Amino acid sequence: MKLQHIALVCLLALSAGNVTAQMLHRPDSMYTFTDPRLQKKHPWRAAAETFGMNVGVWAFDRYVMNEDFAKISIGSIRRNIKHGFVWDNDQFSTNLFAHPYHGNLYFNAARSNGLTFWESAPYAFAGSLMWEIAAEVEPPAINDLMATTLGGIALGEVTHRMSSLVLD
Repeated sequence: MKLQHIALVCLLALSAGNVTAQMLHRPDSMYTFTDPRLQKKHPWRAAAETFGMNVGVWAFDRYVMNEDFAKISIGSIRRNIKHGFVWDNDQFSTNLFAHPYHGNLYFNAARSNGLTFWESAPYAFAGSLMWEIAAEVEPPAINDLMATTLGGIALGEVTHRMSSLVLD
């Protein structure tokens, strides 16, 4: 009987050691960039980066490319808010490649500032909404908003995880 108690205590001690070893896990490198336990969250920095990307792309379209859609004014922004969303007929490459790429930039602005997947998703939506309402003369397009947001989240998480494989 005494031998059974000793064996049981030893078995429990060994199994408890595995649990505490998992809880005390330390990263295998001092340069772990994407571990959320080691990275502070900077939501305002992510918002500023999203805003800055939109301003940068708009300025390039407006002043370098001299695109008509980028010649915005307060009146065009008011019209976009008042008019509401439409369905546009942009090219396939624009809707299914360029929009998700830009959504990926918004999403990864948040991911690279320590936010989780679900905390980063609204940045893709907000960046796209800002562009549709305030950075184009054309009426905002619901299909552009969906392609940028959903495609950006999907592409953004893939690129975030791939960069984690390289950086970590």
